[in-house]
Amino acid sequence: MNKGKGYIRLGTYISRDSYYALKELCEVFRSQTNALDYAIRLLYNLYKSKTRINFENIILREEIIDGFDCILITKKNFSNLISRNMDKFYDEDFIYALAKNVLKKPPEESEINELVQTLRKIYVDSVRWFTEISMFQTKNGYEISFLHTENEIYSEFFAKYFTNFFSKLGFEIDDVDIEKKFFSIILKDDIKNYL
Repeated sequence: MNKGKGYIRLGTYISRDSYYALKELCEVFRSQTNALDYAIRLLYNLYKSKTRINFENIILREEIIDGFDCILITKKNFSNLISRNMDKFYDEDFIYALAKNVLKKPPEESEINELVQTLRKIYVDSVRWFTEISMFQTKNGYEISFLHTENEIYSEFFAKYFTNFFSKLGFEIDDVDIEKKFFSIILKDDIKNYL
């Protein structure tokens, strides 16, 4: 989409509703130029995406997720949950596929901080399984903490889920700390053990 730098003046008409929406957006984006530029780039990226996205569906989905405190899971994982087939849930490699899609490269080619930022983007900002994912450097490696609003069963389940993910990427798990509202995975400093 990048056709050069600078600005081009547009002379056009918009509906009154669009004008008032633009006026409100100017407060957020600091100018009409910034608001229009952002809106057009967003619309263009949605148009160019492989899946045609319906704006009304996006807004409805976000309203449902926020209004009913929902999270997103795959249909396959939902089937595994209701059939109580938890081992298949752990084996699906949904994390790997999502991380690869967001990173635009295999997760094993990423640095630990890039992986954690990607997990935060997916599991905090998008599918909302957690309220925060953070990483701290420890004396012997890294501690990745996953905070949530659920219970210890939730912590136990997802600790295993994410421990499997890091193990499959070649990380050596030093310890896992499970609490009621969070869990932490401690990775050894020798970061990855490539095969």
